[in-house]
Amino acid sequence: MKTVFTNDPPDFTKREAEEAIQTIYNKKGELKELYSDRDQNFLFKTKNENYLLKIYNSVEKRKVIELQITSLKHIVKSHFPFKVPEPINGLKKIFKDGDNYYICLFKYLEGNFLFETKLEHAQNRDIGILMGNLTKVLTDFDHPGGHRIFEWDVQNIDVIRDKIKFIKKENKKNILLHHLNNMNNKLISPLKNLRKSIIHNDGNDHNIIMNADKSIKGLIDFGDMIYSFTVLEAAVCMAYIGQKNKKPLESMKIFLEGYQSIFPLYEEEILWLGQMICLRLCLSVTMSAWRKTIFPMNTYLTISEKSTWELLEYLKEFDIDSWYNNLIQNAK
Repeated sequence: MKTVFTNDPPDFTKREAEEAIQTIYNKKGELKELYSDRDQNFLFKTKNENYLLKIYNSVEKRKVIELQITSLKHIVKSHFPFKVPEPINGLKKIFKDGDNYYICLFKYLEGNFLFETKLEHAQNRDIGILMGNLTKVLTDFDHPGGHRIFEWDVQNIDVIRDKIKFIKKENKKNILLHHLNNMNNKLISPLKNLRKSIIHNDGNDHNIIMNADKSIKGLIDFGDMIYSFTVLEAAVCMAYIGQKNKKPLESMKIFLEGYQSIFPLYEEEILWLGQMICLRLCLSVTMSAWRKTIFPMNTYLTISEKSTWELLEYLKEFDIDSWYNNLIQNAK
């Protein structure tokens, strides 16, 4: 059975997309195709406003798409102090070659991607504030689409174990096994005691949008949303922040200061942060290795591979107990 990770993304021409917009939304403008890993995105420019047209993968479940749209509406209504892509008119359906595709029009978020910006220490704190605010507004939100088994959920450690076989180099396999064994040996507190909520689950530098003055504007790409451990929202972002800094632990600490100024974590959640960061990094490289066998021409799958391995190796040599103590002391 195909999933969004194994099924080809939509392949609509610009003309087909233009016809869909005119028919469904009664709008005319200029279209430019944008990159999307699993779906198909177009920047749609009109005289008055710019939009994002998203055509969802044909095998994506409707309730998962509705999770994204409903959560974005909730975030906007909750006076979130940053910008998100606001949906216009809800879900619509189009057809091509016998397949059904859901589409949605969003307000386009203008700005630069974080990966295009040299990250300063102060920005690590600002990113923490962004993600802390997001966690805060999502704590009272729930949706059945989030309660799913999903490959990008760190709860599913078996996904990592199953996909280690796609890592060809033994030294890299050993790095992954080291971190997985640490997870088993460092059962500080039962995972079942941790808070759970709907999370964005993909706070990386390709999804954070910056203003021209390098301040944080907002967040995009809500396709990986999941009902999981609340603390995982911070862990995912810290895993990516660590890759962009020569002193990863220091940058993670600064992020955590910002995050906790908005959404304080419990001590047992902080105790799990280190392991969850490592697991997210392990998940990143194993998912990439697996999907490269399916889509060998998709260069996006390897954009952070080198820096992820470097951080995994760095953390392998780091005293994990010292790391925990540093994080906990910083958070108090």
